[in-house]
Amino acid sequence: MELIDELKNERKEYDHRLFKLKATLDKPNESITPRQYDLLRRQSIDMRSVINDLTARINDLEMN
Repeated sequence: MELIDELKNERKEYDHRLFKLKATLDKPNESITPRQYDLLRRQSIDMRSVINDLTARINDLEMN
């Protein structure tokens, strides 16, 4: 149960980071170069993958 709570907290942190990152991507300012924008976009995809993995692990642990 403690592991599930830790995983849920970690997922919550990634969700928050992803939310902030998407806000940056939705309204980029002039100081973000196209290369930086692309790197941020890739980072958001990686974060979504981590969140999906955490969710799958949580679901597996809750079922067992």
